[in-house]
Amino acid sequence: MRQVDAGVCNHAYDVGGITGLGSCGNCWSAMVRSGRCTELLNEKVSKEECCASDHVATAWSSEDLDAGTLFFWRVLGGGVPCYACKESCSGVECGEGKKCVVRRGRPKCVCSPDCRKSRHKGPVCGTDGRSYRSICRLRKRACRRKSSTLAVAYYGHCQKDQGAVIRKREHLAVDGAEGNCYYVTRQGNLCQMEHVEADSTRRLCYTV
Repeated sequence: MRQVDAGVCNHAYDVGGITGLGSCGNCWSAMVRSGRCTELLNEKVSKEECCASDHVATAWSSEDLDAGTLFFWRVLGGGVPCYACKESCSGVECGEGKKCVVRRGRPKCVCSPDCRKSRHKGPVCGTDGRSYRSICRLRKRACRRKSSTLAVAYYGHCQKDQGAVIRKREHLAVDGAEGNCYYVTRQGNLCQMEHVEADSTRRLCYTV
């Protein structure tokens, strides 16, 4: 590796209306371990450009690497030596259901769903058929697994004799008397669902 020489590789940047001339380097999606990076975002960019985003994990390296050297460090050398763009949570946007914390000297976005508005404090059954101690535990699992479908099926522990639960949404209707479940179309029509049974007590549908 060779360090970037300001006289050899300079790059003009414009970040938020602030212009300047920065040394070329590589921008990485994250620092994986021990100050090393493997997932390349951009080549020949200045540190100012690379670190302008609010992404918590972005990192930058100042070395000017040819293709062969870059391949060696990424695949065989355990990663290219790099530097994290951010050292604190200042300016970091983690998104809904997450918060920024500093761990081992580096900021990190962790799952932290807002459970204060939830009135139910006991166990719940998830749409994945698993029981959770609380709604908050379920939401944390959904966040960590990046699942948009995992939600509360009903309150209380899951019943072991049931199949996969279909979440009771606005587009589902339960007929307790007949034991049928219906899908409500946008036009307001009811379409009976096959291979599905209704639990009139909990007002939910589940597969059989």
